[in-house]
Formats: sequence, C-alpha cells, structure tokens
Amino acid sequence: MTERRIRVLVVDDAVDHARLCTILLGAEPDMEVVGTLGTADRLVETAVELQPDVVLLDLRMPGRPSLDALRELMQRRPQSRVIVCSGFDGPEYVEQSLAAGACDHFVKTVDVTEMIGLVRKAAAGSRPG
Repeated sequence: MTERRIRVLVVDDAVDHARLCTILLGAEPDMEVVGTLGTADRLVETAVELQPDVVLLDLRMPGRPSLDALRELMQRRPQSRVIVCSGFDGPEYVEQSLAAGACDHFVKTVDVTEMIGLVRKAAAGSRPG
C-alpha cells in the first residue's frame, strides 16, 4: 500500500521561485504540488478547495497582505500548515509570521534540502525550535 503524499500549495509572486519550488517538491516521492498562486488574494478559497497539507507562502506580494490571508486561513482551515518564505532576513519577519499562525519561516536563499525538510516537518506537525 502506498502512503499518502504531502499535498503542497505554493503561493509566490516570484514566478521563478514558485516554479523552482514546484519542480523540486514535485520530484520528491512523498510530495505533490496541488496548486500555485501568484498572490494571496484567493489563498483561503483555494486552500479550502485543494486541501493542502502544507502551504509555502511568500511574505510580501502584491494584493492582499500575506499575513492577513494567513490569519484567515488559520480560522477556516487550521489543519493546513503554513511555512512563510521571504526574501527578507530578520527576527522580526519570523516573529510576525509565527504570530500570524505560520508553523515555520525560511529565507528564500535556504538550501533546497533544508526547504524540503521543513515541508516534511510541517506536514508531520512540527514547529520550529
């Protein structure tokens, strides 16, 4: 019997980063990317529809603020684990992300192996620390 794969939704306005995440995560035998979005405008509705286990959410994008969408998502679909990814490095970004309901935060320059590990940890219910 095959184990259920980790369902990932990628939300990032940086097309190259979103495409890279989709390719890398989709190549993992225990993961599948179920969708991508270029803004957080439809994050909640899309997550309710696609039921991802993990959402990779860019911190800053045009349109609806990511952290506002994250807060609503945690109300409507708390079983989805959200990892905020950002081009910005600093403890204030991590604190804001975790306070809004993210289970983790990483900078976009993180090693690919580490990003994949963070997705697995999030799907398993782990928190940073």
